[in-house]
Amino acid sequence: MAWGATLLASVSAALAVGVAAVGTMRTTLDGALSDQLAAQAGVVAASVAPLSLDAAIDVGGERSRSQLEQRLADLRDGAGLHDVLLARPDRDVALSARGWVALQADADLVAAAADGTPTAGLQYRSASDQALYRTAYAPVPGRPGWVVGVEGSNSTLAAVDELTRRQVLAGSGALLVAAVLAGLAAAATTRPLHRLELDLSGATPADAEAIVVQGPREVRSVARTARSLLTGLRVRDLALAEAHARRMRDMETLAATVAHEVRNPLHALGMTLDRIDTDEPEKRRRLLGRARARLDEMEGIIQRFLDISRPVVPTLAPVDLGALLGELAQESEGTTMVVPTTAPTVDTDADLLRQILRNLVRNAREAGATTVTVSVSNAAPVTIDVGDDGPGVPPDLDLFGWFATGRELGTGLGLPWSRKLARAMGGDLDLIDHHPARFRVVLRGGPVQEPT
Repeated sequence: MAWGATLLASVSAALAVGVAAVGTMRTTLDGALSDQLAAQAGVVAASVAPLSLDAAIDVGGERSRSQLEQRLADLRDGAGLHDVLLARPDRDVALSARGWVALQADADLVAAAADGTPTAGLQYRSASDQALYRTAYAPVPGRPGWVVGVEGSNSTLAAVDELTRRQVLAGSGALLVAAVLAGLAAAATTRPLHRLELDLSGATPADAEAIVVQGPREVRSVARTARSLLTGLRVRDLALAEAHARRMRDMETLAATVAHEVRNPLHALGMTLDRIDTDEPEKRRRLLGRARARLDEMEGIIQRFLDISRPVVPTLAPVDLGALLGELAQESEGTTMVVPTTAPTVDTDADLLRQILRNLVRNAREAGATTVTVSVSNAAPVTIDVGDDGPGVPPDLDLFGWFATGRELGTGLGLPWSRKLARAMGGDLDLIDHHPARFRVVLRGGPVQEPT
């Protein structure tokens, strides 16, 4: 009986130590994972905040939506997340790669995040793969009502739970075998767990390789999962740092472009004001007119930069392309514009299309072209080709990238803005030939009336 009591006391002590160690580590990991998931939601929200979310999802076209989906997928994969959610102010899912199963259950968390309070949910098990997950939500800075949600795997805690269960079974078996074997089994389990707990306390993403993988299979599984989590966080931090560097480079380019664009009219305005002190009324009137023209020019420059971030809402109506092209040919100065004598009527936005074509003609003239030739197809979709006899476009120049330009005085805004207008109307704008340059405007649908 004394042997049995000693054996029972030894095994109970070993089990108590093991379960206590596992419980401590589980509590530590549970809090760390919850805090980390909430931080990841905030990082993703900050990353998408500069984007024009309404424009990309509602009117930006499939490509803009795909680019936003790819951006979310990169953030998700870089941080090792299971899914990333972008929810509208009306709580509807705007983007989610795998289908957000916890949205209805987390309605109160989403509402709190939409009101500006980051939240983290409870652990739950997925019905599809029986894996454990946890969600967190954060408001998108500067986008009232928009919410980012992240769904992370709790496989680390599942491994700890499995480890606890197996320890109890092992202890029960050891109770029937020998106190010595039970003691050795407990020591073999608790020491690696204690080492892992020490490794995890205060660990940073840079310390992933410092976590020792040793001990029983379940302990090694927990250690490997912790390593994977920290590695994913390190990759995410590097990706965010690179994204921040890119944004800073874009801001530097934008600032330089604005300064360059505004400097010329400012210089001309200064010269005009220096000459305005004259007793001749007619001369003063002309100088004031020039000063007003320079101010209007600067206002136009600023307006172009403001338009970049604004959504485009086209007004579609039947437009006679022949009449529109005839008007543009008459107003063209310095360049001969050859247009077809007949063209179909299509559903489009006349003002936006006129902006696109004017910009293409102006670019051709500033590049040195003397003749611009326009052709129109009658098939669906209707296309408008604009070619010129200028020097052409370098094949390695990304004309549709913001601020990309091949001209010394160019801003790099006209073509990407024109493409944005074309896509807002359901069409597109592309360069189809480099030398001589030829652009193609694709309109949505076919002609509503054939040319006469």
